[in-house]
Amino acid sequence: MSETELYQKSGQILKNEGVLEGSGTGDLMLNQNLKRQDMVVLMSRLYKEENIAKAIRENINLQILQIPFIILI
Repeated sequence: MSETELYQKSGQILKNEGVLEGSGTGDLMLNQNLKRQDMVVLMSRLYKEENIAKAIRENINLQILQIPFIILI
């Protein structure tokens, strides 16, 4: 499997798990850079805490959170 195929397959797995949504046309936009806010959304979905993140986003005091995570390459 090529690097590109692995990248696409990984993106599809994250889409199936509800972590990535992509555009309305189905494009996962894997070639675009992520912003900090995008990472917050992805992490909250990955940990199944998106509803909590949405509920507090207007009232948030910035804190350093220590969340263990694994980066798959």
